[in-house]
Amino acid sequence: MNKKREVLKTSLFYLCNFFFFFFGIFGFFFIFIGFLYSFFIFYFYFIFKLIFFQRFLCILPFLLFFLLYGFIYFIFKLSFSFFYNFINNI
Repeated sequence: MNKKREVLKTSLFYLCNFFFFFFGIFGFFFIFIGFLYSFFIFYFYFIFKLIFFQRFLCILPFLLFFLLYGFIYFIFKLSFSFFYNFINNI
């Protein structure tokens, strides 16, 4: 019975690590897309000469994607620690 418990613990631990890595890659992809999006908005800013207040639009998509990634990372980190404690208590 103890061996089954160790196998279950190890498999759940590696499964959680896989999902943690997957969300890390996914979040990096969103940051990259947000950076490209903000770069093109910044490029069109110089073309159309937007007014001073709208300069913030250049940074806004990158910040939104970064905050989204941070939120996903934080929620997944909390769930990962919860599952890690759950696995250790099996």
